[in-house]
Amino acid sequence: MRPVRFFPYTSIAGFPQDPPPRKLSKRLRDAPDAGSFLSASLQIMDAKRSNARPPVDVEPRPQMGLRASWGLIAGAVALAFLGGLALMQADWLASGPANDFLSFYSAAGASDIYSQSSIDAARPPAFATVAASARPYARIPLHAKLYSFLRPLPYPTAYLVFQVLMLWCMGAFVFGWLPNKRALTLTASAVSVPLFFSFMRGQDWPLALAAFAGCVVAERYRAPILAGFCLSVAAIHPAAVIAAPLLLIAHRRWAMCTGFLSGLTVMATVSFWTAGLDWPQRFAAAFFSAAPADPAIMPNLLGTAAWLHLSPWAAAVAGLAVASAVYVVCRRESMVTSLGCVAAAGLLLSPQARLEDTVLLLPAGLALLASDQHWVVRVIALLFLSPMFFLPQFGDAATHVLVLLAFMALLLAAFLRSQSEQADARPAGLAQLKLS
Repeated sequence: MRPVRFFPYTSIAGFPQDPPPRKLSKRLRDAPDAGSFLSASLQIMDAKRSNARPPVDVEPRPQMGLRASWGLIAGAVALAFLGGLALMQADWLASGPANDFLSFYSAAGASDIYSQSSIDAARPPAFATVAASARPYARIPLHAKLYSFLRPLPYPTAYLVFQVLMLWCMGAFVFGWLPNKRALTLTASAVSVPLFFSFMRGQDWPLALAAFAGCVVAERYRAPILAGFCLSVAAIHPAAVIAAPLLLIAHRRWAMCTGFLSGLTVMATVSFWTAGLDWPQRFAAAFFSAAPADPAIMPNLLGTAAWLHLSPWAAAVAGLAVASAVYVVCRRESMVTSLGCVAAAGLLLSPQARLEDTVLLLPAGLALLASDQHWVVRVIALLFLSPMFFLPQFGDAATHVLVLLAFMALLLAAFLRSQSEQADARPAGLAQLKLS
């Protein structure tokens, strides 16, 4: 059933009405403009049908006031988020930070992105002796070329431009992910502690979120190849698209799969062209060397298994369960919910993760909260969006509880969808039995 839209010839209840009669009353002839004409005709039609006196003014719909209030709250929270970023990074915007963006900026000018000496030589002079900034560059070669346009700029200016681009990506995510619930998306993004850490640590996770939103928008406009290409952009962070093949197979979107593979082919071609034929091995070595020394602090299945003192085989079995759950959910859910589950599964299945990587639970929480899932799944999704798990009083245990909640939400959503699928198929089977 299509949603009811409020056109000019619409009653207060939202039901469509007939156009005004041909014989217009004096009130209609004296209308100063077209809007007053339509409003007066609507009031007279409602009065004739209810045999009542035409009202003077039509009361505004209460849901519009509630929506406006929710929008004001979301805007205030977003302004507080921007104010916190500006306050915390006031010194960095003047001198430049020693965070992960320093490795992005250095790799854009390095001759060998996987050589630490080459990265150190390309660093700005003010950070030549900063030991904390000597972090391995664990990204694909295309990532270095992506930010090469920032290299000619001074380091503080380049960092400011980078932050503005990430804010623009978050705006794209807010406007494209859930078009009917943008205020909710804006509020959840503004109170997201992992997203705030992503900005503070110079990460580019908003680019992956914008890629997910672009995939949804392209799918909405019946452009599956473009949707697959947008999804491939999220492969800048490999963890974000680990479970993407399950979505493509479950939805049987072969045109979208073509766009996804085309995007990956372009990324691989540019990477081979800029870094040589041996970059996959060197990237894998840098990727695993950047993992935390203590796996128990990683917010994924491997880290949770180490935190619970379980064998890595337990994480492997849990990973198979997550993959099965994602496939079942993708078979029955919309593209938005499926992409959210793919993002959450990417975090759980990733071989190494950090605190800011839990931003992948943001699209999953919003998608499950906006879907028609069971109320238990919605409550767990609401916990995804809550910042209480990142309070320093809880320590590392809170992030592992969050991982377990994500694991339970995927399994519960898959179980409920499989039960509803069996319930929908049962009456059809009985009907066929009676007809035979």
